[in-house]
This record gives sequence, structure tokens and C-alpha cells, in this order.
Amino acid sequence: MNYREKNIELLQQYRPLFLERYTQWEEQEIEPVNPCDNVYVTEAKDGQTVLHVVRDGKDHRLNSPYRPLAEAKRWTEQFNYKNIHTNVVLFGMGNCLFVKEMLDRLREDATLALYEPSMDIWQWAMESIDLSKVIQDERVHLIVEDLNRDSLGEYLKNKCHWTSIGSQITCHHTGYDTLFAHSYRDVLADVQSQMNLAVVNRDTQAHFSHHYVLNSIQNLEYIFEAGIISDYLKDIPLDIPFIIVSAGPSLDKNIDLLKEAKGHSFIMATDTAVRFLLQHDIMPDAMVTIDAKKPESYISDERVKDVPLFCCQESNHKILHFHTGKKIWFKGGGFLGNLFEQHSKTFPPYNVGGSVATAAFLIGAAFEFKNIILIGQDLAYSGDVTHAGGTVSKILNEEHGLKMIEGIDGNPVKSRYDWLIYLSWFESSIKELEKLDKEIRVIDATEGGAKIHGSTIMTLREVLDECCDFSKEIDIKGILENKEPVFDEQQRQEVMQYLENCYEDMQELPPMAEDAVAVCDKALKIVDSAAVDSKSQRKKQGYIDRIMNYNALIEKSKCYELIDVYISDVASAVLRGVYQVTDDPNKDELELLHSAKAIYTAAGSSADELLPDYEKMLGLLKNSF
Repeated sequence: MNYREKNIELLQQYRPLFLERYTQWEEQEIEPVNPCDNVYVTEAKDGQTVLHVVRDGKDHRLNSPYRPLAEAKRWTEQFNYKNIHTNVVLFGMGNCLFVKEMLDRLREDATLALYEPSMDIWQWAMESIDLSKVIQDERVHLIVEDLNRDSLGEYLKNKCHWTSIGSQITCHHTGYDTLFAHSYRDVLADVQSQMNLAVVNRDTQAHFSHHYVLNSIQNLEYIFEAGIISDYLKDIPLDIPFIIVSAGPSLDKNIDLLKEAKGHSFIMATDTAVRFLLQHDIMPDAMVTIDAKKPESYISDERVKDVPLFCCQESNHKILHFHTGKKIWFKGGGFLGNLFEQHSKTFPPYNVGGSVATAAFLIGAAFEFKNIILIGQDLAYSGDVTHAGGTVSKILNEEHGLKMIEGIDGNPVKSRYDWLIYLSWFESSIKELEKLDKEIRVIDATEGGAKIHGSTIMTLREVLDECCDFSKEIDIKGILENKEPVFDEQQRQEVMQYLENCYEDMQELPPMAEDAVAVCDKALKIVDSAAVDSKSQRKKQGYIDRIMNYNALIEKSKCYELIDVYISDVASAVLRGVYQVTDDPNKDELELLHSAKAIYTAAGSSADELLPDYEKMLGLLKNSF
């Protein structure tokens, strides 16, 4: 029986965008990424079908020749399906026996990224299998490598949160790990990279949480005078090179060449590189800073006080206070980003990446410069030196994350765990730009350090000779400074009203949190007593319903974004295993209630702590009208 027509109808109804990509692929007759010589089935001893894939002349059997269904059931039993919000990445759909068994066991709040690396197997399945169970299930994120490989990254970014790492399942259909080894390694690397990033983001946010929020509040002082990156995207010619200057050891080799590039390129200095540029009498066209605790000494020279500064809400407010030039917000999300989006002020849909260099890359990608040039982006040691000028900068637990990797010249170089995360980010971002058909060439002119796969390796001399038009001068600073305010008069009034409403919500939060803590205590008393009579259970459920109501009220609060980040240090300590379920329901309830009590306590005290700074900021903004 041919199921293609039925499966097409299901895709049209439930996954029209996926069907659109599939149709386009078929029309273009593109060669598959992982071509197979043949895909066929034989009959097993129990009457079920056995899938065979012939590749490179070798026949691979992907199911048991005796009892494929029993095999699929045994395979699924190895995983834990009790946890809340379980995320699954399953590499390979096969004949869907494994997929269907796993879907039967997964909770309704789980999600499953079904990744099929072979277009030939997918097309066989479209014709030979009733895919209704897979296509109709909202928990399934369907990914076929030739069609929507980029969807895996989006899935992981949305689902791989630090609270759910303990519930993550990454697995492969029998035989797929060897049959499509290259694709399998890439998927595993993507999953591991996102999990590492989730942990780093958790630890970073917990460590800097108070600084993030205090900076976010104090930097609201500049909300009316600062620009937003989206307003500049059509103002600068894209054929000039966008040069990102980082402070890696190799910067010493080619920094003086930037004097030639000045006026014929866009020189973007990371905050750590500014002082090195000034030592060589080179004035950047713009600077970028993101870190909440970045030492203000990096941007404290009077000569760059009025150089345009790309920044975000959590950037160190002392740097922004010293800086008197044009400030440009470039990153959305959080309290400030949501405030802009309420007035249809959007930010580029790119991931900042966690370092000031990756943030600079985001800016270049948002503008869509034809050539993004990296210099000083070593991501590796030069001997023991970590930065330009012979600087040695240590990090926490540095010795535990050292690794030898491929250098830009093919020889091994020594790197460390934070640089490896940024290296992976650069490589993934370059791939992403290619998949989006962005005509952006990333050139690594670092002339030392780690090799960034996907980039074009050139010397800075070669870059300038090829990419700079020395017959024309361009004033980047002038373009960035010459822009109307982001908000008109009416919008300014609306923003002020919203900020004042947020202040009122912040005042109401401490007594609300105190009431929630009291309800948690009442519920804990019942759970502690292990009472099982119906009256106690009704009272406990009533308390839990009230707790859920408090959750909803706090999440609707206009100050929620600020409070949520501010208590990250508490949340990361008490919520690490929040989605993991044990065989002891009483223990699970106790842990959940204790966690809720700790969060409410922290939320109330946080609002009290933030109110003075928020009130001061409101006063400054009112005086600016």
C-alpha cells in the first residue's frame, strides 16, 4: 500500500511549513546529504517488517529479523519517562517502530526531536508507512537533515534549559550511529554544546544576577537618548569590511595595519581591545560591551568617551555613565527588550553567544556585511599568554578545561573550556548564516590561535587589499550619531507610564510573597504529617491551588523579568532537579514546596532591595523630560 497521498495530506494539515520545504526540495532535485543505494524491507519471523538500508554497497539491517516490535519495546525501556518536561533527541526514524513505542511512553508535557539524516529513508517512509502518529503528535519536532537541519538548533535553544538537563534523553535508532556516523557526531556535538551553554548560562546568570538587574535598572536612564540597532541596518554600505578587533595574543602581529583600514571599513572594537588600539593611535569607529561586571578601566580613556557604544541592558552601568557618546542597544530579551517590543521596536533574531566578541559578530551579522573580519580572535594561548600585549589572564578552574585543538595553521594549540564554547558558537553561527543563504563571508585574519572551521583564512594585508576601496572615505561615527530618537513624544509618555506601573508592582510584591510563604508553610505542615485522610488532602490541594495562583500573579507583574533574574542565584540552587520525579511522591511534594517557599522568600526580599534604585532611576528620567 502506498501511503504518500495520505501522509502529504497530514503534512499539509499539521506541518505546512515542513511540507513546503519538502516540496521545494523535490522540485529542485537536489542530491541528498546522505545518499543510500537502496531502502527496502523484508519480513521478520513474527510478521513485522525489517528495514534494510544499502549504503556504499553494504546492506545494513536496522531491525531484529525475529521480533522487531519486541526489540523496539525493549529499546524504549532503557529510558526514564517519569520526569516532567523531558526533552528527547532521537537520531533516526527507521521504520518508526522505535518512535511509536517511545511516544506511547512519553508524558504529554515531553517533546521529541525526531532527526532523520537520510532523505532516501524519509521518502521511503512517506510512501511505505502510515506516519499519522508522528505527524499529528504536537510533541514531535520533525527534522530531516536535507530539509530543516537548522530546526535542531532552535529546538535545543528552546528546550535545553539548565532545569531540564537531568531529564534530557539523547539516543539513536539501532544502526544509525554507524550508518550515518558523520551526521550522528554533528548532532551529538550540537546537543552537548547546547547543554554546556545552558550550564554556563545558568552559572553565569547566577553569579552575575544582582549585577545584571542593577545595571538593567540604572541603564534605563539612557532609554530615550540611546538608539536601537534595527534603526541603523540600512544606513551603512555593506560592501566595506566589518572588522572585529578582539584582544587575543595575535593582535600584536597586525594591529598597525588597521591605520590603513580607518575610513575605509567599519572597525568595531571589543571593550578589551580598546586600550590596545589606543596604544597604537588607532581610533575605533565603534565599541561594544556586554558584561555586567566588565572593569570600567577597559573603557575609561577620555579619547573614546564619545565613540559610539553598542551595549545592552546588563552592561556595566559605570561604563555607560562614563561614556558620553551615542549608545546603541543591540540585544533584545529581558526587561528592556520587552519594553521596546511593546512599541514594535524589534532586535535581530540572533544569539549573542556570551562573549563580547560573539556579540560583535552578532552586530555584523545583523547588518549583513558582506565581509566580517576577525582579528585577535585567538581562542587559544600563545605560550602562557592569553591576551595582546603579553597579558596573562586566569579564569576559575582553568586547569580542568585545557585541551589541544587544531590551530589556524594546522598545528595544535592549547585552548580552555570557555574559549571552546565560543569556538563552537562561531562555527555554529557561520553554518547558520550559510543555511539562511546570507551572502556573508566570515574571514579569520587573526594570524594565530585556533582554527574556526567555516571561516575563510586570510592575512589582514590580503583582506585590506581585496575588500577596502581606498578611493572612498566613510564616516561611520557620523552615520551612527545622526539618528532621530527611538521614541516619539507620545511613546515616551507611554514608556514612562509603564515604568511607573512597574514600580507600583514592585511595591506590591513583598506582601504578596509573604502571603505565599505562609501558604507554603501550611501545605508543608500537612505533607510533613503524612496525613492521607480526605479532609487533609482537600486542604492541601486548596493550598497548592493558592500557590499556583500566586505564581500566576507574580508572573503577570510588570517587574517579573527583573525579579526573576535577580533571584537566579537562589533559583539555580533550589530548582536544579525540579523536573525530576522519584518513586516517593511525598518526598517530591516536600522538595517542591520547600523550593517554592525559598523562591517566594527571595522574590519578596529582592523587590525590597531593588525599590530604592528603581525609584532613583524614575526620578532621573522624569527630570529629563
